[in-house]
Amino acid sequence: KGLNPIIIIRHPKDAIASYYFTRSSADAPLNMLLLKRLTHQYSSYYQLVYKKRASIKIILFDTVTKDESAFIKDMAEWFRLPAMDDATVEARIKSYKDLMKEKEGEKDVRISALPNKRRSKHTGATKEHVENTPDYKSALEIYQKLN
Repeated sequence: KGLNPIIIIRHPKDAIASYYFTRSSADAPLNMLLLKRLTHQYSSYYQLVYKKRASIKIILFDTVTKDESAFIKDMAEWFRLPAMDDATVEARIKSYKDLMKEKEGEKDVRISALPNKRRSKHTGATKEHVENTPDYKSALEIYQKLN
């Protein structure tokens, strides 16, 4: 109580393909059962978010990645935190990115959300397969409703 939740929503193809590679190796054969399950989970989760949307701040993933500084300032305001000057915001963003780069290099598994060249060559084909899952249409529809 008293804490206003936020949800960052990503396009289903991008979100599911990215999440898929946290559950499966980029070099492994395509696991359609896993893709179907992840697509169903995406759709189910955001259906619940849609029902509760009046009490949740919903932000598009693309908004976050286009202007990180504006996003940080918006979040500070949403959570009623003290305002930060531009230099402080930029320094914190840089510090976070440096930490994530360090974590990404620690292990072969995915620790950070930073783009990964090893995975990206497989992502396009995986996105096409996501579109062919039974729940993709409902996942796309709920994304568009929340958009």
